[in-house]
Amino acid sequence: MKRKIDKLFMLTGVALLLASCTPFDNYDAPGSTITGRVIDKTTGENLITSQGEFEVRFWETSWTASATPQTQSIPIKQDGTFMDTKLFNATYSMQAYDGPFWPVDSVHNLVLKGSLTQDFEVTPYLSLTDIEGRIVNDSLYMSFKLDAPIKEGFDIREMRPFISWTPFCGGGANIGELAKTEYTLTVNRRWTDMVKDYQAESGTTQWRPAGNKPGTNGQWERNIIDENPNDAADVNYWTFDRATGRFEVGPIGLIANSGFPYRARVGASNNQLGRKTNYSKIIEFRYNDNGSWSTPTVVK
Repeated sequence: MKRKIDKLFMLTGVALLLASCTPFDNYDAPGSTITGRVIDKTTGENLITSQGEFEVRFWETSWTASATPQTQSIPIKQDGTFMDTKLFNATYSMQAYDGPFWPVDSVHNLVLKGSLTQDFEVTPYLSLTDIEGRIVNDSLYMSFKLDAPIKEGFDIREMRPFISWTPFCGGGANIGELAKTEYTLTVNRRWTDMVKDYQAESGTTQWRPAGNKPGTNGQWERNIIDENPNDAADVNYWTFDRATGRFEVGPIGLIANSGFPYRARVGASNNQLGRKTNYSKIIEFRYNDNGSWSTPTVVK
């Protein structure tokens, strides 16, 4: 009886081995490549973003075995590019999706044979430009200009700084003990209403944490001042200077660490679906061995 059972197991194993050699799974491994850029229509340059914060989604339309093609995605890199090198030759549809920009249509009938490049042009909700940084008494100040390419139809939610010790800087790469949530300025206003307020006022608008205490229940005191707000560097705040059209956040206390370069930027989000963040370019600086700070410069 034991001999019969052993023979049965042997025959089963041979059958499984032969089945694995049948031609049904002899497809070549996927090795074709799709690359591209997500381009800011207002600048003609790659959209400034943070690593993996949105995606290009795509689906194969030449596969007829299913009436509903499976959606796949390629995450966007910090420099606004994307790449997938493990795809089958086929016909695809693609769309830049779920990013900090006004929705765009899908692109269809893209034939992949070995390699394919497909760019997408988008209009960002917000543009943060001309970022500058300065360091005073071991504290960082960052200033920038803020605009909306399309003025109507959305709310600006908040603005905040991001600081990192890695090449990546943004929502997923941020030193929490430095760029604390208490530095987040909550706005929650229509863009057009906010601009009207600024135009109707004079001098410099300043937002201080309520009671001059950072992060007091997320509440901010708003004042119009004429003197230089940077004289009061004992508490963090935001300012808007009408003469220059610039926002500034600071002071943000830094750690005097000569081991790593700092990278910093600012971001602003909106109340559209997903509340995605538009970013400024990144500035870089470091603490030198001689006890001084290098001048913040924009990363190319």
